[in-house]
Amino acid sequence: MSLFPILLATVSAIIFALVNFYSLKIRVYAGKYKRQVLSLFSGITAAFVFLDLLPNIENSKESLSTLTSPYIPTIIYEDAIFFVVFLGFLLFFTLECLAVDSKKTTRANNHGTKAGGPSRRVYFVHFAALIFLQFVLSYSLLFEYRESAIAGVFFTFAVSLHLFVAENAMTEQYSNLHGKNGRLIATIIPIVGLAVAIVFPERTLEASVLLAFISGAILYQAIRSEIPTVKRKGLFMFLVGAGFYAALLLAYQIASWLL
Repeated sequence: MSLFPILLATVSAIIFALVNFYSLKIRVYAGKYKRQVLSLFSGITAAFVFLDLLPNIENSKESLSTLTSPYIPTIIYEDAIFFVVFLGFLLFFTLECLAVDSKKTTRANNHGTKAGGPSRRVYFVHFAALIFLQFVLSYSLLFEYRESAIAGVFFTFAVSLHLFVAENAMTEQYSNLHGKNGRLIATIIPIVGLAVAIVFPERTLEASVLLAFISGAILYQAIRSEIPTVKRKGLFMFLVGAGFYAALLLAYQIASWLL
């Protein structure tokens, strides 16, 4: 395996780790502009899913067919890869609903006071799912850089912003449970994911299916950050972020065509 993609992937994994570790400080530094910052990052994340991840997934339908052909009839394959995307979206939507429901139950048990939050069980399930998502993203770094150094940079940029959005959502939803220990675990995971990828390199087949699953989860989290509290400034920054990332991808495609 070439050393250059490993070095680039290592830098990206360190960036992921630093975003996780310093997410709370970034949130504090954002201050009164936190809503706009989250909206900007969410817009970039949404554009990343629709204009980068999903088009690549569309071109890899045969990967799912190859992996599941002994078990699933061939007629199902045509759009089955997008069912995997939906499963990722559905998983994090379900976890979010469980968290909200658990918080309401806790408050009801506290006689309607605002004290309390989601149960520890719901938190650990949600946190485990988020850790899995981060592991897959870090595990995919080497695959992205083997495809193209520029593609790896785009992937790192968008995912780093997404990690901040996801960490912010965990802090808001589980403020009484998700503290320093949670961030420390999340900080270690990118390094672990890359190390596993170096020892056990993924094939295009597995990469396509895993990226399909996490794209649904990423898309939900981007939408989740906007819908409940959308305001004019938040909407504007969301559109700015989406337009900015779309313009970057378009510029890259034009440059690739010209060269």
